[in-house]
Amino acid sequence: MRILTRAVAKVNLMLRIIGRSAYGGYHELQSLFVFLGEIFDVLEFDTDVEFNETSGHIDGVPDEDNSIRIAADILKRKFYKKVPHVTVRKKLPIGGGIGGGSSDAACFVNTVMDIWQIPHSDKLRNIRLFRILGSDATVFLHKYILNTNMLFLEGTGLDGSISPILIQELHRCCVILIRNDIYLSTKDIYETFEGPILNPIRKDDCDFPSLKNFHNSLQETALDAKADLYPILEAIRRTNPYCCGIAGSGSVCFGLYESLEQGLAAKEIYQAHGYDYLELSRI
Repeated sequence: MRILTRAVAKVNLMLRIIGRSAYGGYHELQSLFVFLGEIFDVLEFDTDVEFNETSGHIDGVPDEDNSIRIAADILKRKFYKKVPHVTVRKKLPIGGGIGGGSSDAACFVNTVMDIWQIPHSDKLRNIRLFRILGSDATVFLHKYILNTNMLFLEGTGLDGSISPILIQELHRCCVILIRNDIYLSTKDIYETFEGPILNPIRKDDCDFPSLKNFHNSLQETALDAKADLYPILEAIRRTNPYCCGIAGSGSVCFGLYESLEQGLAAKEIYQAHGYDYLELSRI
């Protein structure tokens, strides 16, 4: 049997660094993740073929760094079941900050658990097994298991809390991601970050008006590393988005628009000026 699933992109509409965790020295964050259901990689499963040396292959990613292959090994050791073969059709750029590899791995894990008919409660309990894949993968596992398109993170994603959040106004909004050929390493950006460390806010204060003053603690570090991002952000600002910035720790830039009509108008402006983009997506 063949099964197709979508590994969607994410954008951090807020990312505040509030400290350091005792868990491996990771940065503690408060972050609002939103997931873009119309911008995605495709995972194609073949349940008649067992996971093998070609499964989960992604051009440019060594097998030892491939999160899907690492996740498959964890699943085998935990459940002693046959892991199905999967082919990844990549669309999300590597190093773009929109969670491509993490989303692929989390979508893979959730789909395999669905194929095996693992109960919902067991899925949630076993998220801890996949911490080795990183904070973003943990967040994406919550997204797929809880079937939500907005999550609030407080902590590292490994030892903090991840919970659904509803900002009703975002349901009428759309996001455009501007793609470029710039690669930024998440690890390098976090290691280069020099501050400031911010005070935490209340989850209830993360509302639609607060997003107008977009904050990403990593943005200045990313801009210092890759000055070519400045003109892209300036081009987005000229289309009058509700807010804009870099999507996470990486190089993909985004604009959030208050309606589909505004997003489509901005898309025409980008095209007229020769900008490439991934796609427009509602939240």
